[in-house]
Amino acid sequence: ARRARIAAALTGDGVTAVVEGEAVLVSGRGLQARWWRDLALREAGRGR
Repeated sequence: ARRARIAAALTGDGVTAVVEGEAVLVSGRGLQARWWRDLALREAGRGR
């Protein structure tokens, strides 16, 4: 049920999400850019 809620929340953001066993597989336009943008923010918070 938890993974289904995660998939549903991601779908609301225009991302395709599929639950396969223990994994939630996601794909979508701009997903990689969002990931790198968030990663850059995390790294900046660590003083890097």
